[in-house]
Amino acid sequence: MDTRTCVIKPRVKRKRHEEFLSNDPCPLCSTELIVKSKLMANLEAIEDSFLGRVSSEEIIRIQYEFYEKTYKVPLEELGHDFVDLRPEHIRVHFSRHRVSKCKMLLDDVLWTHSTQQSMVENFEDDHISENSLKTWIQLSKHKHELLRALDGVRAAEPTDLMTSYELHDI
Repeated sequence: MDTRTCVIKPRVKRKRHEEFLSNDPCPLCSTELIVKSKLMANLEAIEDSFLGRVSSEEIIRIQYEFYEKTYKVPLEELGHDFVDLRPEHIRVHFSRHRVSKCKMLLDDVLWTHSTQQSMVENFEDDHISENSLKTWIQLSKHKHELLRALDGVRAAEPTDLMTSYELHDI
């Protein structure tokens, strides 16, 4: 009987921007502008559509470019107030202030997969215990359920992104 236990490797955590704007309120949470709700909906739609397909840094870059081209420049030209965002604001907001179903499911799939990989590394070549096999099958079923749930979340109707000419109506 195999008495070895499965060792789960700790996740590598990226350094968060704890020092960045530690005392300043989040501009995406605290802004009272009319445009804020449309801006937030669009930034969230961008994140949801790219999650799991491109890196987090690339998503932040796309969100920031969208913000500049669709909000900042047109509002400056019209003489309106606008949310002065930087990529760091977007990074902090979406990592701390928004709960994304898609992101949670992707994190759970990644954790389940890394747990299975850890188990594989601990299997003996010629023998797999019955308990290890049962655990593997449970994790596999769980991962497939998560992937089905992720497909369901992604199949939800996407938010239409606002174009810059719509800002003239504000």
